[in-house]
Amino acid sequence: MSTATEYAKLISEYQFILSELPCAVVFISGAGIISDFNKTAQTILGKNKESAVGKHFSRVFTCAKLQEQINKTLQSSESLFMLEKVNNVEVIFNCIPVTSGGDKGMLIIFEDQTEKNALYSELNIIRQLNQELTQVLESSYDGIIIADHKGKIIKANKSVERITGFRPEEILQKSMFQLEKEGYVKINEIQANKHTRIIKQRLKTGKEVLVSSNHIFNQQGQLSFIISNIKDLTEIKQQIEPLNLTQKYYNELNDFRDKVNHIIFDSSEMSGVLEKAYKVAKVDSTVLISGESGVGKEVISKFIYNNSQRRNGPMISINCGAIPENLLESELFGHEKGAFTGATDKKLGLFELANSGTIFLDEIAELQLNLQSKLLRFLQEKEIYRVGGNKPIQLDVRIISATNKDIAALVKNKLFRDDLFYRLNVIPIHIPPLRNRRKDIRPLVNSFLEKECKKHGLVKTIPLEVYDALENYDWPGNVRELLNVVEYLVVMSRSSIIHLDELPIHIVNSKFKNIEVNINKLIPLKEAKEIMEREVVVNALRKYRSTKKVAAALKMDNSTIFRIMKKYKLHDDPNEDF
Repeated sequence: MSTATEYAKLISEYQFILSELPCAVVFISGAGIISDFNKTAQTILGKNKESAVGKHFSRVFTCAKLQEQINKTLQSSESLFMLEKVNNVEVIFNCIPVTSGGDKGMLIIFEDQTEKNALYSELNIIRQLNQELTQVLESSYDGIIIADHKGKIIKANKSVERITGFRPEEILQKSMFQLEKEGYVKINEIQANKHTRIIKQRLKTGKEVLVSSNHIFNQQGQLSFIISNIKDLTEIKQQIEPLNLTQKYYNELNDFRDKVNHIIFDSSEMSGVLEKAYKVAKVDSTVLISGESGVGKEVISKFIYNNSQRRNGPMISINCGAIPENLLESELFGHEKGAFTGATDKKLGLFELANSGTIFLDEIAELQLNLQSKLLRFLQEKEIYRVGGNKPIQLDVRIISATNKDIAALVKNKLFRDDLFYRLNVIPIHIPPLRNRRKDIRPLVNSFLEKECKKHGLVKTIPLEVYDALENYDWPGNVRELLNVVEYLVVMSRSSIIHLDELPIHIVNSKFKNIEVNINKLIPLKEAKEIMEREVVVNALRKYRSTKKVAAALKMDNSTIFRIMKKYKLHDDPNEDF
C-alpha cells in the first residue's frame, strides 16, 4: 500500500472518530478560520458543517463574551474554560491552543451540560430514594431480608441481628440456602413458593419466629427480588403479657370508679384512701381506720363492706364509747339466762348477730382492758363465750375497727393492749382531715347543698366568695361540721343567694387570719389602701413568681396585675427579692 493511500486511510479514520465523538469539537486556525466541525458541534450550535467550515469563528459563535475569550486564547496561547448559554442551553467550553506544522490555532471542545445536569439530578434522586429505603428498613421492628432472584442476600436491617443473632454484614455474605442450612431461618423453604407464604419456626437460639416471604417480579414476569419478614413471636408474647395485666388493671380501675361513685371527693388524698379500701375489701383481713372525728370513718367501713364478699351478710356497727361499761360485754357477746340479775332470757350478742358478716367497732380505743382480752381471744380463736356461759361459740365475723385517737400512744401508756393493737392494725387506713384535702370541700358543699335544699324544699346558690371562705376554713369538725354549716346556711340565709356575711363569724374571720397589715399611725385611707394593695401583690409574687399564677390566686385579670406592678415598680424576676 502506497504512502498516499495510508495517509488517506488515516484521514478517513480520523474524520470518522471526530464525527462520532460524544462531545463537540471545532478546530480554528490562527487567523480565526474554522477548519473542522464534528456532528455533535452541529447539533449543539444548530449549524451544519458546510456552513461553518472556512468561515470566521465569529460567524458561528455569535456570543460576544465567547468571541472575546476565543480571541484571547488565539493571542495568548493560554487554555480557557467557561460556561455559556448557546440557544438557551448551558454549554461548557474548553478552549485549548494547538500548533500544527508550525501554524498556531486552537481546539474548542464543548458539550451540552443539560443532559449531565439531568443525569446528576436522577442520580441524586436515586441516592435519596436509597437512603429513604434504608431508613424505612431500619425503622422496622421486624427483621427484613432482601435477596435477588438467585437467593443471594443483598440487604438486611439491624432487627435481623436482634432476632437471629446474625449481624447484617455477616448475612450479606450468605445466601438463603446457607441461612437455612445453618438452622437460622427457613427462608429458602418459602422462597420456593411463588405466592406469599407464612411459616412458624423455632430458631436454634430458642426464639420462636414467624417468617413471611413476598416475591417481586419485573415487567416481563421474571423474578427480581424476594423480601422476607421475620417477626419475633417470643418477644411479642412477652409484650402481650404486661398488656393483659394493664387491661386487667384498667378493668379494676373502672370497676373501682363505679363503686366509689356515691362517695364525694376530688382530692388525690381521698382517692388513695378509697383505692386502699377497695383493695382490702376483696380479702378478709382485719382493718383499723384512723382519723379525726367527723372525717368519715364509718363511710369507709361501709364502703369496704359493700365491696366485700360478705356484702350479703349482716353488718353491725357498735360505738364502743356509747354503751355503758357494765352493759358492753353483754351487748357484744350476749348472755345466758340467769347470768346476772335481770337476765331472764338468753340473749344473742352483736358478734353472734354479725355471723357470716362484718362488725364495725367504732371508737375502739374506748374499750376497757377486760373486754380487750375477750376481743383478742375472738381474733385468735374465732370463738366467744356468752356472759354466764361455759360453751365456746364458733363465729365467722370480719372485724373493722376505727379510732380518732393515737392507739400507739395508748399502748405505750399501758392503756391499750399491744397484742390486740397488732391484731387490729393488720391493714391500717388513715383518713386525712378536711383541712389537708381542701379540694374535697367544694364538691362536698355542692352535694350537701343539693340534699339540704331538697330536704327543706328551698332553692339556694353559693357565690364564689362564699366558696373561698369555706375552703379557707380549717374545719376542726371535718365533714360532719361542714354538713352542719351547709344546713345552717340553707335554712338561715335571707334570700336564694347565700352571702358572705351570713356565714358563722368564726368562718368569716378565718378568711383573713393570715393577712397582716402593719399600719401604726393615722394616714389617709387612700394611702392605706395602696399600702395594702402593694403588700398583697408583693406577697403573691414572692410565692408564685409568675404574673399568670398571681392573677389566678388573687382572682384578677393579668392586665390588672401588670398595671399594679407598673404603678409600684414591682417585678417578677425569680432571682431578685422585692
